[in-house]
Amino acid sequence: LYQAIWARLFGCRHIFFSWENITYENKFRGINLVIKKCILRLTIALSDGIICGNTEGERILRRYTHKAIEIIPMSGVDSDFFQPLPPRQEFQRHALAGKVVFTFAGAIGYRKGISYLLEAFTRVHQEMPDAFLIIAGSGEYENELQAAVKARGLSGNILIVPWLDREQLRLLLAESRIFLYPSIAYEGWEEQFGYSMAEALLMEVPVIATKTGSIEEVVIHGETGILVKPNDPLTLKDAMLQLGRDGMLRQRLGKAGRRSIVERFSYEVVAQKLYRFFHRVLSL
Repeated sequence: LYQAIWARLFGCRHIFFSWENITYENKFRGINLVIKKCILRLTIALSDGIICGNTEGERILRRYTHKAIEIIPMSGVDSDFFQPLPPRQEFQRHALAGKVVFTFAGAIGYRKGISYLLEAFTRVHQEMPDAFLIIAGSGEYENELQAAVKARGLSGNILIVPWLDREQLRLLLAESRIFLYPSIAYEGWEEQFGYSMAEALLMEVPVIATKTGSIEEVVIHGETGILVKPNDPLTLKDAMLQLGRDGMLRQRLGKAGRRSIVERFSYEVVAQKLYRFFHRVLSL
């Protein structure tokens, strides 16, 4: 709202971006809800257009306005940087050699469903001893996660590493066979996009994720990955075993995943969408 006011004072066009895919009514109550909706309505009134990061965001904002709205993520993904790479020797000398490597990269928080991931992997390892899990990231669940891994006797089968830079993440994805993203609804929040899933798919690594929030806009069930029920370690386990045991299926989903992300979310595609939308707003 502050930016919209200044844009009007200087005679500029104003467009705002929103990832929000949960209605205010489902997040706030009382005077807080009234204030939030008032700010939203004023911002819309002072703006010339809106960009939403997902389909649900567009549906929510359509309740308030008939102004120009476009569904475009804030940024595309780098399909030249994230592409399949040959295995690296330093990884092969590690415990990863000969393993089916499952990977998660992101915030190690309750909203990412890490506790369900740990429960599912415990069951997977009982049936698939060559399974190996790498969790990369940091967050409020770190200490509990470390303790839980130790208590389950899985320290030799789960590697937890801190945040990785782009190059390190690319190397990790090159060694991964399956990317896991068991996000859940948490305290008025649901997954709004999931760039790490898009990057994994660019590396031709199929994704197992939960059917929650806007994940379905990134991962296409049965085509680029598998979507399972959230908060359910048993269905997650079944999907992990299915992909872990079927190399041909992994390859098919991975290749389709790269094509899907390049066609919909690459830098070039997103830049063109933004360019066209800006010119559409300028012409109004």
